[in-house]
Amino acid sequence: VIRMNVNGSLSYTDIQSTENAGVRNSGFSGRGFGGITFTLPKDVRLSANGGIFTSNIQLQTTQSAFYFYSFSAMKSFFNKKLDVSLNTTTPFHKYRDFKLTTTGEGFVQKMNFQNPMRTFRLSLTYRFGDLKSSVRKVQRTITNEDVLQGGSSQEGTGTGS
Repeated sequence: VIRMNVNGSLSYTDIQSTENAGVRNSGFSGRGFGGITFTLPKDVRLSANGGIFTSNIQLQTTQSAFYFYSFSAMKSFFNKKLDVSLNTTTPFHKYRDFKLTTTGEGFVQKMNFQNPMRTFRLSLTYRFGDLKSSVRKVQRTITNEDVLQGGSSQEGTGTGS
C-alpha cells in the first residue's frame, strides 16, 4: 500500500508603516509539505516527508527560506501491540542556516544564525489492551407543542376594526 499526502498554503501580505508612509512592503509567502508512506509485508512501514517555508513578508526585514526532510522506518510486533520506529530529520545537514536582513533609512543590518536540525530518534510504542466500549447513539425526538392541531388560528393576522 502506498499513501501520499500534499499540503500547502500561499498568502499575500501588504504592510505599511504607520510612522513613515514611504516604508512599505508587499508580496507572497507560502509553505508546502509532502510525504509518502509505503506499507510493506510483515507490518513494515517506510516513510519520507519534507517541507519548505518561504520568506515571510515583513516591513523592513527579509529572511531566508528554509526546508526540512525526514525519513522513518517502523515495524510492528505482537499482533500490532508494539511498534518500533527509527526516525531521522535532515540527516545530511547538521544545521539550518537562517539569515535576516533589515534595511532602514541609513542602515543595513545582517544576521546569520545556525540552528541544530539533524536528529535521530528510536521510539517504542506499546498498546495496553483494546477499547471495547462503543459509543451509544442517542435517539431524540423534538415535539413542537406550540402548533395547534386540527384548526386554524386568527392570532397575529393583523385584522382589526
